Amino acid sequence: MKKLKALTCYECVVSFKYIWFFYGILYGITAIVTAIVFVATGGRELAGSNGLEFSSMIYMGVMAGLGSRDDFKMMIQNGFTRTYIFLSTFSGFAFIAAVMAAIDTAAGNLMHGITGYHSVFGFLYGYGRFPIFNWSWLFFLYLLVSCLVWLIVLGIRKIGKTASLIGGFSLIIVLFVMVPALFQFVLPAHVVAGIVRTLARMAGFLGGGRINLAYPLLTMAALITAAAAGTYQILKRTELHI
Repeated sequence: MKKLKALTCYECVVSFKYIWFFYGILYGITAIVTAIVFVATGGRELAGSNGLEFSSMIYMGVMAGLGSRDDFKMMIQNGFTRTYIFLSTFSGFAFIAAVMAAIDTAAGNLMHGITGYHSVFGFLYGYGRFPIFNWSWLFFLYLLVSCLVWLIVLGIRKIGKTASLIGGFSLIIVLFVMVPALFQFVLPAHVVAGIVRTLARMAGFLGGGRINLAYPLLTMAALITAAAAGTYQILKRTELHI
């Protein structure tokens, strides 16, 4: 357990020190754009970028994708088991997701009050809710992105580039050609409406203006569990040279 604790602390510390560069660049660019718009319009407009959480999602994905290979090699060469590597990496993702969700929640609500900024959570679910709901939603979202990218990267390295390309093209065809065609030409209208209602409920929209934020959290938790389980199975079979 001491080795697991040390490995987890290492993952958290290494990941934590880079997020300040990310936020410095992100909010620096946002401030410059806002200042330019303010000057150009003579103060009539106070504009900036909305939905900055998308940038955080990209950062989490890049971090999960780039860090997995080198960290795996380093850890396996130093005698850590694959179970420890999985637990420590997952814990590192969760820690960074929690920190970034807290920063984005605080910054989003502050900028909304000052400049009218709209966060992704606020756009979907509105404002005036307890910040813990905003933080929880972002935390699960960022952790889900990390786990999915981690799973994809390990899967590509395990099955090879050729099989990955074939699988990727097949998935694109299914999602953007076959599924839309199935919905439009094959399934009855009431079945399509039922699927849409189910997906909306999974996202927390119950109809009639009612929202239950427990549903999207449970949905993302289930997806995180599935992605993490798949990642662990691949990780147990991953060779050092991959």
